[in-house]
Amino acid sequence: MQIEETLEDIESARLAPALRDACFSIAKYLQKLDNPTLQFLPASYFYQKFEEEIDPTVLITALSTLSATEHALLQVHGFLQSGADAPYPLDDEVFFELLETGELVDPESGELIENPWSVVHLYYSVRDEFLA
Repeated sequence: MQIEETLEDIESARLAPALRDACFSIAKYLQKLDNPTLQFLPASYFYQKFEEEIDPTVLITALSTLSATEHALLQVHGFLQSGADAPYPLDDEVFFELLETGELVDPESGELIENPWSVVHLYYSVRDEFLA
């Protein structure tokens, strides 16, 4: 699948101009990155990259839009980051269960994490069908 289909979806959607421009900027930027980078893109990465160009509230909406269109370019995931430990990517099934229930069991201890959104962060990846 080509990114042009996603860009066409964005163009034909009735989006606010700032949101449409943000989606275009992100999509065109992603075309320039290499495959390994495209598999782990934390939300903070986008905030740093586009901090001068895109308002943060528009940015998160653009990322959601690029994850939800018919030809969605991005997939949203979650990773667990507690303390100085390396990020631990959550299985998609576990992440979506967290989204539905608000509960997360620590994968190592098996105990329920009291405030999971304090240690779970979003990251994005470009969908496999867009990778060459």
